Amino acid sequence: MNVTLKLPDHLCRAARHRAVDESKSLSSWMASLLERELAVPKEALPKTRTLIRTSGKFDHVTGIWKGRMSTNEIMNLTRGE
Repeated sequence: MNVTLKLPDHLCRAARHRAVDESKSLSSWMASLLERELAVPKEALPKTRTLIRTSGKFDHVTGIWKGRMSTNEIMNLTRGE
């Protein structure tokens, strides 16, 4: 299957060099990288982080911000402001 990925130039260059170092095509190298990553059991992956804000504006937030906060409010929270 053909897949198109958009990667930053520096990542693409580094990946191409790594593939050449391993005498592989970029496609083959990426396939082996994905196989290695997907071989890790899901249970062994780190758990999703849970954020708790003590002001009560929102409780246990995972994934999508359920508190409907603005981007600035989220950034201030992550900076500890």
